[in-house]
Formats: sequence, structure tokens, C-alpha cells
Amino acid sequence: MTKGTLEQRGSNFRYQEICNDLNDQIRKASPGEKLSSVRVLMDKYEVSQSTIDRAIGELRQQGKLQSVKGKGIYILPQNHIDKVQLSCIDVFVFGTMAKVSDSVFYRELMDYLIEATGKDRVTTRVQVLPPDMDAATFSEFLEHTNPQAVVVCNLFDVALAKCLIDRKIPYTLMSPNWPTCLENSVDIDNQAVVNAWIDHLVELGHKRIAHLHGYSKEYYLKCFDERYTFFYKRMAELGLAVDPDLVRWGGFTIEDGYKATCDLIASGKDFSAIVINDSVAGGVYSALSEHGMKVGKDVSVIGTDDLQWCVHMQPPLTSVAISRTDLAENIYGKIKAAYSGECYSWPAESISVELHVRESTQKIS
Repeated sequence: MTKGTLEQRGSNFRYQEICNDLNDQIRKASPGEKLSSVRVLMDKYEVSQSTIDRAIGELRQQGKLQSVKGKGIYILPQNHIDKVQLSCIDVFVFGTMAKVSDSVFYRELMDYLIEATGKDRVTTRVQVLPPDMDAATFSEFLEHTNPQAVVVCNLFDVALAKCLIDRKIPYTLMSPNWPTCLENSVDIDNQAVVNAWIDHLVELGHKRIAHLHGYSKEYYLKCFDERYTFFYKRMAELGLAVDPDLVRWGGFTIEDGYKATCDLIASGKDFSAIVINDSVAGGVYSALSEHGMKVGKDVSVIGTDDLQWCVHMQPPLTSVAISRTDLAENIYGKIKAAYSGECYSWPAESISVELHVRESTQKIS
């Protein structure tokens, strides 16, 4: 037997020893626990990096370890490799049934998510949960429903996310209502949304810009809170004064938009443009028309979300598009990666936005 063969056998034997030892550590450790770094393992076993990489690679293929770029190597749940193929994703939307039903944005998002999962024969179940649900109740709910994977929309309490983590349920948070970035979340770039509004209107010559917002002092809704704050910030950056009387709550329904616009006109304050949510556009258009103002001629109107019917309004509504297709594909991709063990956790991500210009915004003549 040659020296090279002896060295190879010795290397294989040592590699197998390391695999066995790491397997023992995995059995004794808690899921989610971080494994020692490659450098520490090299020193401990007195072997090269290639030998450690080989051992970790095999354990990763067996579904026992997960490498997270920039963070380290983590131990996966022992029942991870026993999971059946992903067949169902549960979507939990926190809010009242009435408000969720009125949200065209979420209805469109669910349609695209169902389309994306349906291609893989994966079922999507949507349930509306109370926004004030506590962690204990949510934990009992999870035990009863026993979901394979979860998408959470409008999360208000981070303790509920911990319930999913403790149960090792793959999950994604869609725009959680929390002021700081959370892992496993997909957010909307609200700064970009506001910049698109203001920059477009200013380019058209508008300076007196009204804002019908969804911000509330009673409860925190991240999207609307950030847009409200960024509106003032962007206007200040461009050297434009904001008249407080032109910034008011516009709600989320056609009726809300109608009333807010009527109140805005009744204030007697001069404005040449209004920033709104798409969902109230019908009411805004009606109020302006009743007061003899033409959209796109007397007053420019710009919306947010670019809902499917925006192109059918008269005139068609300029709106900042937040792609429900991109959101759905991003969410589903993350869920599949987490369920397979490829990537159980990841930093918060933001979905980009795009302005779609139509006839509702025009240059000041």
C-alpha cells in the first residue's frame, strides 16, 4: 500500500470521526443553537479547513445544519429532515374582517400568492386574526392549526413571531407594524414611495401639495406612519413649506376620501395637488368634481399601490406601484427556502417601487 493511500485513509478516518462527534453535539444541543466557528473547529480537531468544510457540508446535506451568510452555522430541528413536502401555507392577517375585506391591496396580494403557490400544487389558506391577540392565545392557535409554514401580515406584537420561532415554523412577516427592522420580514420602501410622490409633483411645478394620509395616533401602522413622517421630511429637503391644514386623515374607503376632500376644500386653503391612497380615489374624484374642479387640470392627484382599476378611472390615476407579483414571489420563495432548511432566517428586505404616470397629474399651466 502506498504512502498516498495511507494518508487518504487516515484523512477519511479523521473526517468520519469529526462527523460522528458533531452528530453527538447536534443530538445534545437545542435547535437553533449556533455551532462553533470553522476556525474553532479546526483548532479543536487539529485538521485543515477543507476537512471541516467537508464534514459540515455532509451534515448540511443531511438537513442537520444550516449556514447563514455572515452569521455562522446553526443546528436545525431534528425532525427537520422528516418533514413531508410542503403542501400548504397559512396566511395570518391581523386586523378586523371589515378592514381586511376592504383592502384591495391585500386581496390582490393574496390572488398573486395563490397563483404562485398553485404552480407547485401548494394550497394557501387565509385567516383573519384579532389585532390584539396575545402570545399565549396565538401559541394555542398554532397548536390547534399545526401549520407547515406561515405568512404573517400586519404583525403588531413581536412576541407572536417568537411563538413561530419557538415552534420552528418557517415564516415570513409581511410589513410588520414594528418601528425597527425584524428578521424574516419583507417591507415596502416607504421612503421611496414618498420621494416618488413629491419629486414627480415638484417637477410638474406644484408647491402647495395636500396629503390625505392613513396615519393614526391611536394605533401604529408602519406604512402610513412612515409615509406621514417622510412627507414632511421630503418637503423640507426640497425647501417647501407644509401647511398643516393641507395634511389630514384621508382614511381607507371611498367615503373617507370623499369627506376628507370636501373638508379640505371647505378649509379655503389653496392647493394644486393631492397625495392619496388608491383606495380613496373614487371619493376624491367625486368631491373635486362636485366642487367644479377637474382632476389633472385644476388639481393633480397621485395615489399609492397602483391597484388594478387605476387605469380605468377618468382620468387614469398616476400611482406609485408596489408590485404584488414581486411581493408574492418574494414571500413564497422565502417560505420554500426556510421550509427546506436552505435559509431559516434572513435580514429584513424592502420591495422597490415604481411610479406609473398617467393623466391625473399635469404641469401647472
